Amino acid sequence: MFGWRVELKTIEIRRSYLKRTRITNSIEYIEPTDIHPSKSSAALAISATPTTVVDLNLSDADIKSVLQELRPKRAYTTHFHTDHSRYWQPVKEFSSAEFYVPGADELMLTNRDSFLDNTFGKHGTREIRDIAYGVLGYKEISEYQVFEDGHRIGTGDSAIDCILTPGHSQGHT
Repeated sequence: MFGWRVELKTIEIRRSYLKRTRITNSIEYIEPTDIHPSKSSAALAISATPTTVVDLNLSDADIKSVLQELRPKRAYTTHFHTDHSRYWQPVKEFSSAEFYVPGADELMLTNRDSFLDNTFGKHGTREIRDIAYGVLGYKEISEYQVFEDGHRIGTGDSAIDCILTPGHSQGHT
């Protein structure tokens, strides 16, 4: 039988600098210039009414900075895996935004066993499950809105239509 040995180290990570690429007059792609593999990816910011962020999965400091700058009313996640499970906490702490999740991933928000089974598989080792809690910061969510296939984020030329594309997760949109 194979075993896993997990060694966690504390390392200093300098704050990344955010690169912003304008897609339309009111939609920006935000990405860090210095990406830490498990703590950072990219996001969309939609400045139309209501101001919205999508997958604001950056470093903690960058999430706080973007939230304080944009003051979004809505925050969406396209799917609910470990890398996306941590960004709702700063959304609640540093903004008044409503959090939106795909309906097919809803059970993963409120049931940690479902989250772990759908992320790591039913046979994920205890060590891997411990990483989800300790390193990646998974916590169950109680305050959120559900969106489904065909939901529209934004208005007019600033709209993004949500298209269900399961595979990466059941609710990947």
